[in-house]
Parts: sequence; C-alpha cells; structure tokens
Amino acid sequence: MSMDELSEKWQQRVREELDPEEQVLWMGGPDPEKTAGRPLSTPAVRVGLVALIVEIIWLVLTLQFIGPPQPGDPLTLFILVPALLPVIAFLVLAAWMPGGLTGRRLPHRASHTLYLVTNRRVVILEGGRPMRVRSLAPALLTNLVRRQRPDGSGDLILTREPGTLSEGWAGGSNWAAYAWREVGLFGLADARAVERVIRQHLLQDGQPLV
Repeated sequence: MSMDELSEKWQQRVREELDPEEQVLWMGGPDPEKTAGRPLSTPAVRVGLVALIVEIIWLVLTLQFIGPPQPGDPLTLFILVPALLPVIAFLVLAAWMPGGLTGRRLPHRASHTLYLVTNRRVVILEGGRPMRVRSLAPALLTNLVRRQRPDGSGDLILTREPGTLSEGWAGGSNWAAYAWREVGLFGLADARAVERVIRQHLLQDGQPLV
C-alpha cells in the first residue's frame, strides 16, 4: 500500500503523525480474513463452556420430563425461559470477546486502522473520535512472534502487555496475574515480509538500532 491509495483524511493523518526526516518503509491495514488469531482458551471461557453444556443438558432433560410448551400452559415456559438466559448470555459475551468463538476476530476495526513501519518505530493508527495512536520503539520489538497461515498471511505480535482474562491467558496458577493482551499487526497478507522490514531497518541481531 502507498500513500496514493489512502483517502485524503488518512493521508493528512499520516503526514501529521510523521516526525521530520521520518520515512515510511511499509504501510498496510488489517484484513479479518488474513488473521491467524487463536481460539479462546482462557479459564473464564472454559468455565463458560462448562456452564453452557450444563444448561443444554438441563434443557434436554426438562423437555423430556415435562414435554414441549403447550398453549395455555405457562408452567413449561416458566421453567425453560430462565434456563435459556445463561446460554444467551454466554453466546453474547463470547461474540464480544477478542477472537469470538472461532479466534478470527481482529482486536480493532479493520476499516479504521492503519499500520506503519517507519525508520524509527512501528505505528498503529486507529481512527475514530478521538483517534488512538500506538507507537512502538525498536526497544519494544526484540521478541517478535509471527503467527502465520499456510498461505503466508497472519499476524505479527510485537509485544504483550497486561490485559484481562477475556483477552488471553499466559498460563500459571494465578489467572489474574497471567492475563495479557497481544499488541501487534494483525491480518497481514504477508506477515513474514513485514517482519523482514522491521528486522532489517529497526533491529540488528535482535537488538534495536535506534
């Protein structure tokens, strides 16, 4: 992607963001179809799945014992409706969580996000009001993780930071202490090429150049 392919508003945002003598080496945006996001695996989700299975079993047993709802008989609905609420709540919460039910959800809106790799840093621009700008200096890029699909697309994880249980879990016995959030470039058409640009211009032997 080049500056000419951006809208005038995005071109203005990029020009305002860049420092004097700062050059853009690569730019692009996330594609939800290209992300290699992991499925949900936090303890909170496991608990939710167990609760969902229990609720489904409860519904099946209830239908077997009292039968389907009959016109003019509110007793069956009085028993079934409360049992449906946890199922609905789990599906709604899972759909809102990063990764959704399939692990293919981006952490930010694709149409409002632009990634930049410059000769000084990596920038994540998220449009909106207010606009959110995340800058990662080379010192934060020494532990890159590439999550790649067979066609070369995928995600480039730049760093991790404390998050919530709904955003991920790094293992261990203390769930709250090990919750984390991935920060990176998601949904890249060629994740390895972007990593190569970062390593060539911002790192040397895994150490920051600037």
